[in-house]
Amino acid sequence: MDQAATSRIEAPDSIAVNLASFLRSLRAERKSERTIETYREAVVQLDAFLRTQGMPDDLRHLRREHVEAFIIDLLGRWTPATVNTRYRGCQAFFRWCIDEDVIADSPMAKMKPPKVPEQPVPVYVAAGGPLVARYAGRAGDGFICTSGKGAEL
Repeated sequence: MDQAATSRIEAPDSIAVNLASFLRSLRAERKSERTIETYREAVVQLDAFLRTQGMPDDLRHLRREHVEAFIIDLLGRWTPATVNTRYRGCQAFFRWCIDEDVIADSPMAKMKPPKVPEQPVPVYVAAGGPLVARYAGRAGDGFICTSGKGAEL
């Protein structure tokens, strides 16, 4: 079979066709390369998910439920912070699609981003002496003894 018979023909309103223009516009806005790559990853993953699930990849036919299914799938495999980043990348892509008149409304228009639970930063107390050791036990997550005195510390 020749390559023409096996290659996929992209519709003009597909995610794949519009991705290159979206990335070019991000570069023109002087977005950081890391931001561009993060947004690209999000949109590529969305496109791959839609295709594997047999969902539309034509932007005119995408609906909120398609994007929500993608987010739910990501939540089963990634941390909430990563999923939130993918959400933001897709959101930026759909905003660009509206600005460029590719679509009239975003399928994410009324969606809310996935919550990222707060992860407190551990507090370690570095000092010496029994008074500080008691304080560290109450207020900190660990104790680093700097005195070198006695094993009871």
